[in-house]
Amino acid sequence: MVRGNARWHAPRGLAYGAALLSVAALTITAVLLAVDVTPVGLSEEAHAEVSALPLALIALAYLAHQPLRRPTVLAVVKSALLACAFMLWAVYQLAPTLPVTVNDLAITLFILDLALVIGSDLRGPRARPPRPPSSRRLPSGPDSRAGSRRPVP
Repeated sequence: MVRGNARWHAPRGLAYGAALLSVAALTITAVLLAVDVTPVGLSEEAHAEVSALPLALIALAYLAHQPLRRPTVLAVVKSALLACAFMLWAVYQLAPTLPVTVNDLAITLFILDLALVIGSDLRGPRARPPRPPSSRRLPSGPDSRAGSRRPVP
């Protein structure tokens, strides 16, 4: 049974979890880039293992973030595609001996996700061009001054 505002703890927990996973992914990539420019660097095998971790972390963070957005069914599909693409990329980093098809599938999912984003933006309400400033409403009513041409924001 949920009492008081207990139901709000789950979304807050998801938000903090997604933020923590995102910060961890960013931190690991920053360290990875810093190590890349040092003369010592990492072995090829260690580099692949370390670079796979932020990919998986950001995929998990993105999935954890989705319920907070209250997405549509299409948005859930796009989010799942993107998370799967990141996970496949991470798997391929860890196991480069897998068939190249695994990497190609990750690329395909990235492309499909962006194509769906572009397509939904073209069909959605945001696709309409903004109204030009001259088409804004002019003030009306008892407080408006005769002859005033200032648009109402």
